Amino acid sequence: MIVQWKSDPLVKTMALGPSVQTDIDGQTRDIERAVSSEDQIYYLICLKGNKEPIGYIRADLTDDERKIAWLRFALGACREQGYMKESLTAFVGHLFNAGIVRIDAEAYQSNIRSQSLMEKVGFSMEGRKREAHFNGQNYEDILVYGLLKKEWTV
Repeated sequence: MIVQWKSDPLVKTMALGPSVQTDIDGQTRDIERAVSSEDQIYYLICLKGNKEPIGYIRADLTDDERKIAWLRFALGACREQGYMKESLTAFVGHLFNAGIVRIDAEAYQSNIRSQSLMEKVGFSMEGRKREAHFNGQNYEDILVYGLLKKEWTV
């Protein structure tokens, strides 16, 4: 299912890049590494009362103290219904309750939906990596977001 999502043209454009190839063996290894690691958190997003996943949300703990997380997420189904906002809000709260003090995230300049979503959840744009992503036609900026535990209001 995740291979199918990551092969979706919208997900490739908004989260991965045109040259990223995804296969079952690679995704299996990635998920096995993530769930067995103390430095990664990986959850599937499911609708309440339904065991069918609609997306994923994950974080890599990037510092030695495991207090800073780098966030990644995508929906493969049920887009534009508020599920990612609900999932992201719950996940951010979970991370902060677990002792994380800072969460980093990025969005391609063309990914207006992710930018808006992160800002609705409380992230602030902190910077810009100029022309740091090739989208298949040209280079575009990557926007850098951050959220501190002390800023979290939900």
